[in-house]
Amino acid sequence: MSNEKNEFIPEITINNTGTIKMADIDGVKQKVEVRAQEGFNIKIKKADGSYDKSFFLKDLEGVILFDRYQIQSKYSQSPMYFSNEFEFSGDRNRLRVYSPEDSKVLYEGDYNGAKEAFATGKMTGAGTPEKTFDVYSILYVLIEGEVFRFRWKMNQNNNWFGYKDGCKVDKSSRGDNKDYRGVNTKFSLDTKKFGTNEFWACTLQNISENDRGDADRIGDELEDKLDKIEASYNSTETISSGNTNVEDEINVENVPF
Repeated sequence: MSNEKNEFIPEITINNTGTIKMADIDGVKQKVEVRAQEGFNIKIKKADGSYDKSFFLKDLEGVILFDRYQIQSKYSQSPMYFSNEFEFSGDRNRLRVYSPEDSKVLYEGDYNGAKEAFATGKMTGAGTPEKTFDVYSILYVLIEGEVFRFRWKMNQNNNWFGYKDGCKVDKSSRGDNKDYRGVNTKFSLDTKKFGTNEFWACTLQNISENDRGDADRIGDELEDKLDKIEASYNSTETISSGNTNVEDEINVENVPF
């Protein structure tokens, strides 16, 4: 499996994009929203550098290799921004938040600092500080020998943390808290409702045991390559938040997200 510096790793998302069609209702032509097909979409990078998103498959199963996270501005936020992939603790708790509209790096630092930098000054209904971004889990998944990324908004319908904890065994063969590499995971879809809006929500399910030999080898190699990419950026001179043209420091086409 190759993962060169400029290779885009295909991104899988839940298909919740409905379509509008014209229908004849009681002799009157009207626009009707057709619910999204059950399944998953995939985004790939084409040879000319453009991106293409299309329906991928209905049923998704694979072996999760490791997790990363990403923040992205809410739809109402302008200018829009997004971060690199990071972890919430340790050496990988380093965010670089970029605005493509302004071609600027808006923030560099840890996740707690990002919460402060992008706070609205208001409180949510749950009593926590409101932020101008959403958090997404990025699960690297091995499917029939190929690596994909499953991008999944972190909300009440995301059971990744609970699933991750549930995969732990008393004596992991490596003690690395990646016991989910030892199981085959199904990304199961069910109908959810929010008001009158129906959508597909995903639940992770452990469906069988898996020999984690290939998962360890492929996952470790990919983590190492991603770490080297980040290290190459971090070795450059510190970027002044909001004042540097990102093209002078970072070629975002080289980042696999």
